Amino acid sequence: MQSVGSLLKYITVSLVFLVLFVANAFFLQATWLGLVLLAGMLLFYGRSPIGAAQLIALLSILGGIAYYLDLLTLPFATGVVIAVPLICFWRPMQTSGGTRWPRLSSFLSRPSTYHLPLTTFFLFIILATTSILTRTEIIEPVRSPWLVIPTAFFIGIFFLALLLASKPSRLTLTIFFLLTISVALLSYPLGYGFDSFIHKATESHILEHGTITPKPLYYAGQYALVLIAAHGFSIPVALADSYLVPLLAGLLLPLLAWRSLKSGALVLFLLPLSSFIATTPQALANTWSLAAILVSIPLLKKEKRTNQDHLALWIFAVAAVFTHPLAGIPIIIYAVLLELFTRDYKRLGYLTAGLGSISLPAIFLLNAKISGLNVTLSFKNIFTTPWTELLGLHLFVENRFHPFLDAAYLFGWNRILILLTLTIAGIIILRRIAGRSGPAFPLSSFLFPPAIMLINYLLLSTLIGFDFLIDYERSNYSARIFEMMQFMLLPILGIVVGRIFEVLKEKPAPLRFGFTLLTAMILTASVYMTYPRHDNYEISRGFNVGQSDFETVRYIHGLSDTSTIDYVVLANQAVSAAAVQEYGFLKYSEGDIFYYPIPTGGPLYQLYLEMVNIGPTRERAEAAMNLADVDTAYFVVNDYWWMSDKVIENAKREADHWISLSNGATTVFTFIR
Repeated sequence: MQSVGSLLKYITVSLVFLVLFVANAFFLQATWLGLVLLAGMLLFYGRSPIGAAQLIALLSILGGIAYYLDLLTLPFATGVVIAVPLICFWRPMQTSGGTRWPRLSSFLSRPSTYHLPLTTFFLFIILATTSILTRTEIIEPVRSPWLVIPTAFFIGIFFLALLLASKPSRLTLTIFFLLTISVALLSYPLGYGFDSFIHKATESHILEHGTITPKPLYYAGQYALVLIAAHGFSIPVALADSYLVPLLAGLLLPLLAWRSLKSGALVLFLLPLSSFIATTPQALANTWSLAAILVSIPLLKKEKRTNQDHLALWIFAVAAVFTHPLAGIPIIIYAVLLELFTRDYKRLGYLTAGLGSISLPAIFLLNAKISGLNVTLSFKNIFTTPWTELLGLHLFVENRFHPFLDAAYLFGWNRILILLTLTIAGIIILRRIAGRSGPAFPLSSFLFPPAIMLINYLLLSTLIGFDFLIDYERSNYSARIFEMMQFMLLPILGIVVGRIFEVLKEKPAPLRFGFTLLTAMILTASVYMTYPRHDNYEISRGFNVGQSDFETVRYIHGLSDTSTIDYVVLANQAVSAAAVQEYGFLKYSEGDIFYYPIPTGGPLYQLYLEMVNIGPTRERAEAAMNLADVDTAYFVVNDYWWMSDKVIENAKREADHWISLSNGATTVFTFIR
C-alpha cells in the first residue's frame, strides 16, 4: 500500500506532466519538449525497464484498435496518454514475491563492476566507435556499410567485445547490443532499407489525413506508436519511426535477457539480429516476440514465477499480433503452449502443438484465396528439396587469406550448426536437471515451440509457392518463420551458455582467457554478419537509397505540373523509395497502378526489369504509359546497375530526350507517346 507521501508525489508529478503534455500537444508543439515528456512518462510511470516496455506495448495495442476504427487522431493520442497516470496508479509498485523487476533508478545508479582505469577505457571506446559511425555519413548508393565504415570501428568493437566477454554485466551487455543494431541508424542519415521508406510515407499520410485507402490489414501496432508520438508528443514521423526499433530492441532485449539468463544472455549474439537494425513492422513484432520469450524463461523453469511475468508475456505477445502476423501468430502459439504445459494440461498442449504445426501454411492459403493472390500448392518439392541446404546444415571451413573474414564466416556460415550443437547440449542438461528435481523443467515447454516453427518453415518452403512475388522475394516469408524458430530456441541456448560461464569460473586462467578471446571474436563476427556484406565471400545485390536518387525524383517531379501527375516512371526500388519519401502516394491509376514501380511484384516493375535486362524499347515504355493511362514515361538507369553502360547507350537511341544527373550517378530518359 502506498504511503500518503508517495501518493502526493504521484499526484503532483502527474498534474505537472499532464499540464505540460496538453500545452505542448495543442499549442507549443515543440519536439524537444515532446521528447522530454515521452522519456519522463516512460521513466516515471514505467517504473522499470520492463514496465516501460509494457506501457509502450499497451499503447501499441490501444492505438492499433484505434487504427482499425479510423480514430488514430490527435484527440485519441492525447486521450490515451492522459489515461496513463490513472492506469498506472492502480498497478502495484512491486510484486510481493518472486523475482523483483529492477527499477530504472537502480539500473542507472548501479556502480560499475570495473575498476576506474578499465571503466574509463570502456567509455572511451564507446565514444570512439559511436563517433566513427556518426561521422561516416553514407549518402551515396553502396552495397554494404562495411565498404565505407573505417576498419578502426571493428578494432573498437573487438575491445568492447573483449571487455564484455571477460566480465559480463547488465550495463556492458546493453551498450554492446545497442551499438550492434544501431550501425545503420547512425551511419545512414537518409534512411536505410526499402520497406522503412514505404512505412514512413504511410504514417505521414495517416497523420495528415487520419486514414489511408486502401487500409493495410497489418502493421497497426507500429503505425499506432509512431502516430501517438507524432500527434501527442510533436515528434516528427521520420524521427519516431527511425529510432523506434533500434532503441526499443537495443534497450529492452539485453535487459530482459540479463534478468532471465545472467551471463547466458550473451546468447543473443548467436541469433539473427539483422531484422532489428531498422524499423519495420516485422522488426517491431520480432522485438515484442523476443521480449515475450525472454520474460517467459522464469515461467518455463517453474521458478520465481510472478503474475507480472504472465502479464508481460501476454502484453508483448498481443502487441506482436497487432504489429505483424508472421511474428504475432507464432508467439501466441508459444504463449498458449507455455501456459498449457507449465500448468500440466498436456493433452490440450499436444492438440495445440499439432494444429500449430500446420497453422501458418493454412493461414497463407486461406488469405490467398480471400485476397485473390496467386499462391500454388505442390507436394513434389518435399521429395526434391535439398534439406541440408534448406536448414543451413552444412559445415563451412575455408581459407581465403583474409583472417578477419575467414573467422567471421567460420562463425556466420556455421551458425545453425552451432545452434544445433548447443540445443542438443541443452536437452542433455535439462534432462539431468529434470531427473534430479522432478517436473521442474518440462522438456515439452522448451522443445515444442521451436519444433512447431520448424515444421511450419519446412511446409512453407516446400509446399507453397508465392507466385505473386518477384523471384528473389519468394523465400522471404518462410525465412521469417525460420528466424522465429531460432528465437524460440533461446531459453535452451541461454541455459547452456550460462552453464558454460559457471563452469569456467573454476577452470585455470589460460582456459578462461582462451574462452574469453573466442567469445570476443564471435561477438565481433556477429556485428559484421548482421549487415549486408560485399566481400571475398558474398556479393550483396542491394543498394541503399542515395542522395542521387532524391535528386532524380525531384528533377522528374519538376518537369510537370505538380498538381497533376501525368507521367509514369520506370525505376529501381531505391529511386521509388526516394519518390515515396519525398512526395508520398501522389498518383494511382486504375487497377491500383502507382506511378513508380511499387510493389516489385507488380506489372510496372516487370516492365522496368525488361527495360534493363532485355532492352529499353519504345514499345515497353508505351506499355507502361498504357498501364498508368498517361502519355509520358521516364526511364531511370543507375550507374551501378549491371551493364548500365550498354543499357544507357541503347536507351539513347529509343528515347525522345535524356539527361545525366549527379555526375552520372543516374540517367533519365524521356519517352513521349
